[in-house]
Amino acid sequence: MSSEGSLSPRRQGTSVWKQIEDTLLAEIVAGELGPGERLPSESALAERFGVNRHTVRRALAELSAQKMVQVENGRGAFVTQRVLSYRIDKQTRSLESMLRSGLDMKVKVLKAQQSIPPPDLASAMRLPLDARVWMIDSLSTIEGMPAISARHSIPVQRFPDFLDRYKHTKSLSATLKTYDVVSSRQSMIVSAKLGDTDDLKLLKLVHPAPVIVVESVYVDQQGVPVDHGFSRFAADRIDLKFD
Repeated sequence: MSSEGSLSPRRQGTSVWKQIEDTLLAEIVAGELGPGERLPSESALAERFGVNRHTVRRALAELSAQKMVQVENGRGAFVTQRVLSYRIDKQTRSLESMLRSGLDMKVKVLKAQQSIPPPDLASAMRLPLDARVWMIDSLSTIEGMPAISARHSIPVQRFPDFLDRYKHTKSLSATLKTYDVVSSRQSMIVSAKLGDTDDLKLLKLVHPAPVIVVESVYVDQQGVPVDHGFSRFAADRIDLKFD
């Protein structure tokens, strides 16, 4: 962040609080103050700009009205998290949605193993109760910010080397295409709840924090389930759009 001690020279005909607002806004836009980052205290800003706290408070109020910062009583002012649009339709998954938006999205596999799914998941995928699935847990960051934690379940019997192929494609839909499967979303359940301990840790949230939970079943060209997805979105960072 800029270390300039005051507004010197001050612009004629422009209120001091407006000049402070413009300075802080420029620092936010330039990335000197990142999303979720706490601004210096009112007293520190007053000292920096050589003004009283009332003037600083007016500048922060204007930034808050523009939704550039969020002022929390007793905690201070924080740069507002950027809200990202996630398009949901039958064909598009999160990676494709974000790449189409020109966003930098990275997916990290946290854990991948074979497992026997719980009965409700087996039922949703029309599998025998003793069937095994690939369970792939991942964390997606968008523009460097944790945004989506997910678990996908893929039938092992039909896709025995899915994990090896996925390591090369780094995309679920692209991996399914190597089996000549073009998947589409058959069903989806969306709910909202408070984040649990894992959500807070993975998505770097502060309790209490809401998360959006999306449960989806993807099918092949014949309508046979090939993937069960369970994704948890940081509610303050993602704007879901349904097509």
